[in-house]
Amino acid sequence: MTGAIPLLMGHLSVSSRYAVRNLTRNFRRTLLSVAGITIGCSIALINIGMARGKIGMFIRNVAEGGIGHVRVVPENWIVSHDPGLRLHDWRKTLDRLRGDPAVAVATPRIRIQGMLAMGTRVCGALVSGVDPLTEPGALRYVRTLESGRYLRADDTHAMVIGKSMAERLRSGIGDAVVVTVVDASGAAKSDMFDVVGIVNLGNRQLDSLVCHVTLRDAQQLSGLTGIGEIAVILREPAGAARFRDRLRAILPAGDTAWTWAQISPQSQQAVRLNEVFSRIITAILILVALLGVASSQLTAVLERKRELAMLTALGMGRSSIFRLVFSEALTLGTLSCLATMALAGPVTWYFARVGIRILDAGKNLTALGTVVDPVMYGDFGGWLFLYAALLSYLATFAASLYPAWYAVRLDPAEALRMN
Repeated sequence: MTGAIPLLMGHLSVSSRYAVRNLTRNFRRTLLSVAGITIGCSIALINIGMARGKIGMFIRNVAEGGIGHVRVVPENWIVSHDPGLRLHDWRKTLDRLRGDPAVAVATPRIRIQGMLAMGTRVCGALVSGVDPLTEPGALRYVRTLESGRYLRADDTHAMVIGKSMAERLRSGIGDAVVVTVVDASGAAKSDMFDVVGIVNLGNRQLDSLVCHVTLRDAQQLSGLTGIGEIAVILREPAGAARFRDRLRAILPAGDTAWTWAQISPQSQQAVRLNEVFSRIITAILILVALLGVASSQLTAVLERKRELAMLTALGMGRSSIFRLVFSEALTLGTLSCLATMALAGPVTWYFARVGIRILDAGKNLTALGTVVDPVMYGDFGGWLFLYAALLSYLATFAASLYPAWYAVRLDPAEALRMN
């Protein structure tokens, strides 16, 4: 082992050998510099991981809150939001989507403005006709019910409603509710449905949006054939815009597709704000680490003024002096990069696997019209190792700019005259 170090040093350039010697002769300062960069970069990476996880969770909650990552709708829907609009050749479109490897779930829906009544108690509702087999995969709110069960494919005149709606109607599981809508001919039409399930989201506004019946019952109730929309959940949410563009090229004339960001601009703004805040915090952390390393590097240069002046007097050019200082930065960056991976990697993995509980069990929090998960998870992946290298080398090289400039501008005669 002792013979390996001289052998390794023999393969390095003069500047690199000199840089290694300078770093090892003041080992404590080198360790402090590496520790400063490592801690700053590790905190920045953990912050980035949590921010990525939070943004991913928010997008998932928005998409699985009913919007979908991509939604197929009639062209005029984005302007009018008219629930009476219908897709063209929707069965062919739905089959294509379900056969696409990029699609996790594709589920059809119908929306009908209606009135629910039980006895003398009434409330308005947006009745949704859904496919009971695929809807729970696209709408997280109906995966767990407070009481009863969700719809089945063979159900007729069955209904699942939100708790706030059930309270207003004073209805429970097994009660019959009268649904009145305006059908395709413009006439009022009523039918009776049995409540088979009640959803409790902990938010009265969101609860009131859950009023589900089967597609078949919704079509009979409205008098309109076809469906109004197809909600699509993707396996890779980051590719929503690309998938939308690809999908638009194959849709029938009169139909189009929109991403969750286009349907819910306020959600997109929230994502952008989170990204900006994450970048600001990361920049501050890296700046603090950078200043610490710059101070250490400048101190090392000042301590070696006479030494650097002698090297200059012996013929070492300014470019060689510059490479000397940056060789030290490269060595510090490499050590810091490895240490950052070793420190930030396990912590980021833990937060991605276990998460941080932000709400007590059984409690719900809503934000921008969606229910927030009680546990917030970070993100862990190959990006961490790339970011660790980028941040570590960026910090060390940026911190070495002024010390390198100072060393290059050093006057040998003046430096040698100093005691």
